[in-house]
Amino acid sequence: MTAEEVKKEILSKIKWESYPKRDGTGGQTVSRVSGGVTLICEETDTRISINSQRSQLKNKEMAYLLFSLFLDEEIK
Repeated sequence: MTAEEVKKEILSKIKWESYPKRDGTGGQTVSRVSGGVTLICEETDTRISINSQRSQLKNKEMAYLLFSLFLDEEIK
């Protein structure tokens, strides 16, 4: 298996968690607190939590990029 195939396999198994947990009541809220995300990879025993952006999508993109760069260095 090539290094790129190993990386793709590991990236396909990551899990995501959001925080803080939402109450699920819906509707508008005033002064909504932005939430962060945590990337979890059990294969490498890695957790990356990001809460630097108001957008969870941007936080996910940043965590994914950091983890991808980490894998590039570890798999060499």
